[in-house]
Amino acid sequence: VLFVYLWISVHTESFFLGSIGILQIMLSIPVSFFIYYYVFQITYFAQTHILAVFIILGVGADDIFVLVDAWKQSEIEIEKQKNDEEHDIEYLTRRMGYAYHRTYRAVLNTSLTTAMAFVGTGISPLMGFSTFGWFAAICIVINYLYVISFTPAAVLILELYIRPFMDQKVGKYVSCCKKKKSVQK
Repeated sequence: VLFVYLWISVHTESFFLGSIGILQIMLSIPVSFFIYYYVFQITYFAQTHILAVFIILGVGADDIFVLVDAWKQSEIEIEKQKNDEEHDIEYLTRRMGYAYHRTYRAVLNTSLTTAMAFVGTGISPLMGFSTFGWFAAICIVINYLYVISFTPAAVLILELYIRPFMDQKVGKYVSCCKKKKSVQK
């Protein structure tokens, strides 16, 4: 978990996004268990079901990377108007619209195929395999819902509040904390 947290933080260049990312990944487990146990009323839960954590860590981190990469690409693809400031709400809305549109379809396809693979395991006659398949499929779906809802909000909070604060308060003392200047078309 710590390695994935550090990897998300390095890739996104933000400990805030790393923290939000690992939080949503880890929160998908208890929410999935609630749905698995109380909604689907499957009472069998073995130690092997905990291995779903590793699957969710990989899938969840990848989903976050897809969104953050689309966000970074949107800075190049979405043109600023002459009167747009870097933290202009309309400009950031256009950028997030671009990033979200690219992300939700790609992440939906990968999450849906992964979840369906686990649903396929869910039809196994062996109780352990079957219930693990259903639990892992629920985890994948819940993680998808978190990625398309929490991560875009976290990216915007980072852009609007955290990066300006870090640039102003910390960046003047520590050069690595300053935001890199982007190259426009």
